[in-house]
Amino acid sequence: MRNSVAPCHFFNLVVKNLLIVSFILLFDYHSLPCIVSLGCFQLALGREGVALAAMMPNASNIFCRFGNEGDKQRSDCLKVQFCHSDGDLFTLLSVYKEWEALPQERRNKWCWENSINAKSMRRCQDTVFELESFLEREHGFVVPSYWRWDPHTPSVHDKNMKKVILASLSENVAMFSGRNQLGYEVAETGQHVQLHPSSSLLVFAQKPSWVVFGDLLSVSNVCILLKRFCGKSNSNLLGHVSRIRKACLDERIFVEVNVDENLIQLYAASHDMNTATMLVSDVLEYEKKRLRTECMEKCLYHGSGSASPMALFGSGAEIKHLELEKHSLSVDVYHSNINAIDDKELLMFFEKITSGSICAVYKFQGMGKDPPDREKWGKITFLSPDAAKRAVELDGDEFCGSNLKILPSQSANGRG
Repeated sequence: MRNSVAPCHFFNLVVKNLLIVSFILLFDYHSLPCIVSLGCFQLALGREGVALAAMMPNASNIFCRFGNEGDKQRSDCLKVQFCHSDGDLFTLLSVYKEWEALPQERRNKWCWENSINAKSMRRCQDTVFELESFLEREHGFVVPSYWRWDPHTPSVHDKNMKKVILASLSENVAMFSGRNQLGYEVAETGQHVQLHPSSSLLVFAQKPSWVVFGDLLSVSNVCILLKRFCGKSNSNLLGHVSRIRKACLDERIFVEVNVDENLIQLYAASHDMNTATMLVSDVLEYEKKRLRTECMEKCLYHGSGSASPMALFGSGAEIKHLELEKHSLSVDVYHSNINAIDDKELLMFFEKITSGSICAVYKFQGMGKDPPDREKWGKITFLSPDAAKRAVELDGDEFCGSNLKILPSQSANGRG
């Protein structure tokens, strides 16, 4: 775990809130507050929910596909027997349900015969055991040993499972554009994406009107990294070129980016090429790091006090940090000359001094700013409250010719 919380305690807290968010949707609790303990509810799909929570973090490691092209084709054929028409998460549940039903001494052989990663399956089972132990110990829950959902028999449980998945990944909804070339349009960002070639939906030649995805992968024709490198309206690219020219003392240096072809072309004199290439590589490595640590801050449910439980969700809905206390994860940054700030240098300054990873950045773009906000650069979110606390201690430090003003962010759902 890349945070300061003890691993086991952190895991239990994550599980507790994941299950509250997920299973509460299967009941009609209009008269009950969302913060009521899970122990007050009778789970409708306890076994399925625990298995799903365990399988999702390991989704990319369940099916094996290695060897020559013949071996890969054989593995693809073996996967078809598990594919579910409702998508990949249902497919994963099908695998776990069949694997779990086998005697323990037969499981490794079964995995080998079906191109399933036995180690990943055992890891999922360990997670299931920890979930069951936690729910029984902390809430008096005994997770059912039986399954109500049957992958081979359509029922109301399919619909309920879809509700759970949609609620857990509500930010990851995409609508079919109507054209195969464009694929799906992500509702929140407007980005056009395609179903992954390994998706179970393609086995059934389906193009659902709406899909919920766990993760977006960058492929050659849609390189997220290069889009980050360029920035909105090429604002970042212009800054990179300016810094390279300044470092090389040559205004004739140019950088051209072709996102569709996943290509960066650098034009510089031969004696400047090494320096220019190194500067471009440094920026790309930094953006890669940002993509790996990037998170979304979400309120799990609104508590009765001033602070509500918050989670930092990374790619694939993986929880990177869970904050149940009143500790702030974000800081607001002010500077008297925000136009003189190099954003990348500022973020690297914070990461170096705080020894913490930045997982989200909101650059304040207010037009016609009110006087209190004219010096507001933006908000920075860290992966741990300790890093945010160290950032606040930088209040008054000099940066880029003026003093920084750092305050705990007041914009995150009343937290501060």
